[in-house]
Formats: sequence, structure tokens, C-alpha cells
Amino acid sequence: MATPALVSDCSSCFGLCCVLLPFSAVSGFGADKPGGTPCHHLLADDRCGIHSSLREDGWPGCTTFECFGAGQQVSQVTYSGVSWREQHNLAEMGAVLSVMRQLHEMLVHLSEVARRSPDPEATAARAEVEELTTTDPESLLTLDLDALHERVGQLLAEAS
Repeated sequence: MATPALVSDCSSCFGLCCVLLPFSAVSGFGADKPGGTPCHHLLADDRCGIHSSLREDGWPGCTTFECFGAGQQVSQVTYSGVSWREQHNLAEMGAVLSVMRQLHEMLVHLSEVARRSPDPEATAARAEVEELTTTDPESLLTLDLDALHERVGQLLAEAS
């Protein structure tokens, strides 16, 4: 199994961060917006209407946010390319995105361990987390994320 992409690819996402996350103008998002509400720049095709000029238009927060590829993984793998607009399951996708982002962040760190100080246990944990990123929404939502965090955290501490 190949490691999922660990950097954002907005063109392969359903604009999940643009809908699910709250925005604050004072934090560089151009306007205040509650979580669960689509950004007014999000187009019907899930693309940003000002993507090419985010910084110039006062939205630098959008350019610095990193989902570690979780958005496109949820959009294209977990939900097989079927948007929240078609399934009306935004709340579920939001919960799944939260789990997936944490899994992808773990993969970023475990990949660094593999690069700097390879360890069989860390390699096995990385393979396990990679496998989890391909599971269905129910499996992701019932995953004992705290236990996984603890295990991966111990491996990272040992590697450092």
C-alpha cells in the first residue's frame, strides 16, 4: 500500500476546510465565519473563487492551513468522490476529517522517523496508520484514537 499524500491538494477535495472550520478575520481569514457554514468564496464545484489571490484579498490564513492531505483522502478515498453536497452528510464528513487529519499528522511524523532513525516498530505503526486511512467512515469514527496517539507518541519519543 502506498502512503497517502501528506500535503494538501485542494483540487481533489470537497472544500471541507472551507465549510467545516470556523474563520476569524483577526486570524487572517478575511471575515468571521462559523464552523459548518460554507465560506462565501466557495463555489458550487468546491473550488475557491479567490484561490489565486487569497493573500492579496486578505485571506492569508487559507494559504497557511495544512490538512496534511486529509481533505482529499476523505473526499476521494473514504467517500469515493461523492461530495457532502450529494450525500447531505457534512457532519459525518467533518468528524471523519478530524480523525483523518490526526492520522495524516501521525504519518508525517512517522515518515520522519523512518527517514532519520528507522525502527521496525515505527515502520509497523506507520503501516497500520496507512491502512487505517483507507477504512470506511464507521471504522474511522469508532477508532480508539487516544490509544493510537499514545502508542505513536511513545515511538516518536523513543526516536527523538
